[in-house]
Amino acid sequence: MRVSPRLQARHRTGPFTLTAALGRYARDLDQAEGVPRDLRPERATQATLGGELAVAPGVSFSLAGFYTDRRDLVVEDPSRTGKDELPFASGGRGRSTGFETLLRAQRGPLFAWLAYTYSRSTRGGEPGGPGRPFAYDQTHLVSAVASYERGPWRFGARWQLATGLPYTEVTGAGWSPELNHYLPVFGAPYAARLDASHALDLRVERTWQRRGYRIAAFADLGNVYRRERVLRYQYSEDFMTRKPVADMLPLPSIGVRGEL
Repeated sequence: MRVSPRLQARHRTGPFTLTAALGRYARDLDQAEGVPRDLRPERATQATLGGELAVAPGVSFSLAGFYTDRRDLVVEDPSRTGKDELPFASGGRGRSTGFETLLRAQRGPLFAWLAYTYSRSTRGGEPGGPGRPFAYDQTHLVSAVASYERGPWRFGARWQLATGLPYTEVTGAGWSPELNHYLPVFGAPYAARLDASHALDLRVERTWQRRGYRIAAFADLGNVYRRERVLRYQYSEDFMTRKPVADMLPLPSIGVRGEL
């Protein structure tokens, strides 16, 4: 990624801090993405404006809004029909808008924060044309994190709620005599969404301090209450019925970390 000059400003008045930033970015395309070599780099202009307020000792609240304008995104171009040409071109447009809030508190051995983010990310093939959500667009994201330290022990928990990702829905099917099976009929690109998901993750960590280094052993358990998270749908042969492919099992993991 190439970064053009970025402007940043920060002003503090008593318990309130105002921040603002404006920058331009460019991303060179990777040939491993299977796109033509003559495409322009994708570009983005991003602006943010926010503020942070010290509510009480160890407690702060922040709010920030953001806007990103994207240009020269890679889009499909059926007109490129040459023998050695790939059907892609530059010229796609996109934008992201939203805001994020964060309430953070630290009192002695207890640390916690609660965050909420609202965002909308859309893209289109032509300026002013109809847009569609990006493949990883999430409208709402809520996160709550807490940790408590007692001696060499640290206990932590995280709960997260997220809007489901967009996907292209199958609206019907037609029989193909040439292929001898059904072919799906798709709706508008990324017009449907998977169900919202939420999960609780727990962590416990034990630290040993030695001369010149530190060792920590930890154990994690994800999705404690086994909430089903739909990853995609699997359709029947005629596309008349479907069933969700989900991830719902608790995921335990253990590890050891060393620090000098």
